[in-house]
Amino acid sequence: MMGRWSIVVAGVVMLGATPAAAQSVGPDYSQRSLPGGGDTVSGGGDLAGKDTRPVGCIYQYSHRISRPDILDLIKNGYAAKTSKQKATFQLIGETIAACRGGNGWSPKRQDIALRFFSARVLTDDALYQGRDLGLTGGVVRALYAGLDADAKAAFASGRVDDAHLAAAMAQLKAAGLDPASLTAEQRQRLAPLVAQALWGMHQQTVDAAAYKAG
Repeated sequence: MMGRWSIVVAGVVMLGATPAAAQSVGPDYSQRSLPGGGDTVSGGGDLAGKDTRPVGCIYQYSHRISRPDILDLIKNGYAAKTSKQKATFQLIGETIAACRGGNGWSPKRQDIALRFFSARVLTDDALYQGRDLGLTGGVVRALYAGLDADAKAAFASGRVDDAHLAAAMAQLKAAGLDPASLTAEQRQRLAPLVAQALWGMHQQTVDAAAYKAG
């Protein structure tokens, strides 16, 4: 379980070197709307709740991006190697251009917004995978609010040990999800999804504060 979680985080840790490259991808679409589609990142439902802050602009206007395709790119640290990944990267570049033009982003704020977007997508992915288990945005927010500083630091680093995860799982019932209603197999499937969602929630909190600070 821990190995699987480390793989998810590893792809996002690579973001520090790659977001700036997206600034030059695609023309300036700042005066255009980006039409939605079927199984897309934001077109398929806002699982973690609405967010209209400027830091969430990329998420808000990512309607043309297929959910599986963007997840693949994010988990590979935005290293576009295949033709599918390059096409997805192009769409992200166009979305970033729209947001940059509309919000007057500096390169620093653009990078922060892309990190926020990546964390938001991974949070929604965890909620999407855990929807049949009762994992919702409300449950994750309640869990995150109950984490102490040590646990938040662990989830922030991605190095979540069994004790930190067990402590979070023990708070599920108070957060609105009773694990007693799940089978042992379902609880095992739920644990890494909780870890992924909590990491994403923490990263969004950090990035929103960094964006506000400028």
